[in-house]
Amino acid sequence: MTTTNTDILTNGQAAQLDAGRISKDTIYKVLRCQRRYYIEIADMLTAAATADYLDSLDKDNLPAPEEAANGLLQKTADTFREFNGRLDKGSLPVPLPEELTACQVAKLMMALCHIRLVAGRNRYECNESGLQGPDRYDVMLYVADRSGIYDGESDIGTYTCNLWPIIDALSPHQAVSFAGFAEYADEVEFWLRLFAKKASLSYFHGFMPLENGVLNCRTKELLPFSPEYVFDECTYFGSYEEGGDGPVIRFSDGREDSVGDWIKSAASGSDCEELRRILAECV
Repeated sequence: MTTTNTDILTNGQAAQLDAGRISKDTIYKVLRCQRRYYIEIADMLTAAATADYLDSLDKDNLPAPEEAANGLLQKTADTFREFNGRLDKGSLPVPLPEELTACQVAKLMMALCHIRLVAGRNRYECNESGLQGPDRYDVMLYVADRSGIYDGESDIGTYTCNLWPIIDALSPHQAVSFAGFAEYADEVEFWLRLFAKKASLSYFHGFMPLENGVLNCRTKELLPFSPEYVFDECTYFGSYEEGGDGPVIRFSDGREDSVGDWIKSAASGSDCEELRRILAECV
């Protein structure tokens, strides 16, 4: 894409230029005032660089967040340099980016992590007609390990609303105050709401999280943790173990229940009526 001075200047300014009535420094001052052109160009270049970088990632060997952030920033800067190198002589170059945009961070999160729009159990309404739809969805991140980046305070295999650690890891070049970072994180979340898919809680499909995996309450089988199973928290303690008379749920104090008894106990809890009904069907 080639941009010349007369492409950007108004007709009157171009006429003055042709008449030699203004200096080159004045021309550059005028160009700097036409900021909207450079914002549009920068947005297009940023989008192209982001798409190229994400396409180049090895999906089976994804980089660490910091490495991905630096790689995308470098790719973006290189794209800007290439564009500037093609400008006509005398054209004002587009300033090189010094940090990733919130949209870029959101797209990196979608590529590196599992992000879903999830409604917590308290967002559903249960009445005589059954489970009603949620009134609000939260942007949530799948906790794959106990590292600080993936919210080490949450249980593995669940989804967390705490996006700040991963956003912070993907924006190492952000030099802003706490309030500034909060605003930046809100903007990242805005983009994630546009990109992420909605997912219903797996509790309402007969799956329950345990300390060592996911229990299929209908088949009484233990399944490995997976982002495909969406839990907003793990409040059901105990581990699935093989007992002498079949599988049991064993607790840290040595007590154990049969899988059926454990499901009955969970079904009598304080969760909504629809969840209790589903669990009751499994025993």
